[in-house]
Amino acid sequence: LVGASFSKRSGMVDWNASTYMMREHIVSELWASLNLTGYFSVNTQTMAASDGTYRANYGANLSLPWQIGSVWYSHEQLSSGKFLDIYESKGNTWGASFSLPSFGLPSAGNLSLMRQEDDLYRYKRYQLDYSQGLYAGRYGTARLRVGMSRNKYDGYYEEKDRYVMPDLAIPLANTVSVGVSHNRDTGTALNVSASRQFEGDYLKSATANVSKAFNSRQDRSVSGGGSVNFDTPWNSNILSVQSGMSKGWNSTLTSDGSVGWSKEAIAAGKGTESAGVIVSTGLKSDEALTLKLNGRAERIKGDKTWLSLPAYQAYDLEVMNSETGTE
Repeated sequence: LVGASFSKRSGMVDWNASTYMMREHIVSELWASLNLTGYFSVNTQTMAASDGTYRANYGANLSLPWQIGSVWYSHEQLSSGKFLDIYESKGNTWGASFSLPSFGLPSAGNLSLMRQEDDLYRYKRYQLDYSQGLYAGRYGTARLRVGMSRNKYDGYYEEKDRYVMPDLAIPLANTVSVGVSHNRDTGTALNVSASRQFEGDYLKSATANVSKAFNSRQDRSVSGGGSVNFDTPWNSNILSVQSGMSKGWNSTLTSDGSVGWSKEAIAAGKGTESAGVIVSTGLKSDEALTLKLNGRAERIKGDKTWLSLPAYQAYDLEVMNSETGTE
């Protein structure tokens, strides 16, 4: 899998476009969001491949005043081509969520409603869900979800479901957590996750997770994965690998960085702000200095260093001898 991705984020319009090769097929994806007001936004997500596969999703979200909740709508259409095998659908989803503490109930939880319909398979689904936090502290977290759903298949049959789903998470150490969860598709599951932070120049953090499901309706009863966060002098990277309850697995490499240039120099570095400063140090490969930016210390290496910074702001830069490494 080889490709490229481009994105732009601003106060009103955010978008991301990607194009990549999957074997001998070209796949292009576009995501865009338009924030019309502080309360209302519209978005779209599309995908098209050279084998005829396409996906189109259009939606809108309305945030209710006083942070009492939100209302949303989306329309989705998916069609499978000759190579990419995806679940075909064509339908609409309406939903709303409400934060009950905003209604004067400080100890209450969150209530959500959803209606989903698919014209291709001629089914409708209605769901009512209530989530309540029971405990959050040094000994872990506990939540409870209760709800009901109704699935109606036009001309065939109708099924109703009620569920109670406890979610527990208990930290065994600073980096390991064990929990139990329950949902309609996977049943009861035992979840174990671990994470660790590193102080080095390159490796920053690593995480791992595994889940064992009991009475699952899926193809697998065990799922899991992990991720690694690492830096180079020119960018920040996250590599993740994950497998789900269905067959297959996926991996993702996300890399963020930027390039700055002037009449005298060009340099690459971490960060994605729209402005920055090029620091010309003349350092050799085994030498380092410490740069203080608004009080935050950072080691810099190399002949030239690009610092990505927000535009139209004041900065306090100070270059000092490094406490570690050759000065």
